[in-house]
Amino acid sequence: MTAFRHHIEWLFTAGLSLSCVVDVLVTASLCFTLRRSRSSHSNMDRIINSIILYTLENNALTSAATIISMVCVSKAIPLVIFLSPV
Repeated sequence: MTAFRHHIEWLFTAGLSLSCVVDVLVTASLCFTLRRSRSSHSNMDRIINSIILYTLENNALTSAATIISMVCVSKAIPLVIFLSPV
């Protein structure tokens, strides 16, 4: 492991972890707010349910990508070009 990787790896891991946590918090608050804004109109409720589902799907996708990036950084997979020595 190069000296650069050794000294900077924690920074990438912390940043990716924080990104994942913030993404989950934003998704939870958005779903909570949307659930509270439901009304007695069934058409509007269907739209709100669709938005909630879309939000959850996007969070799952971005969180999975963040976790995969974190694994690549921690395992020092050579495909991670932003950590390769110049």
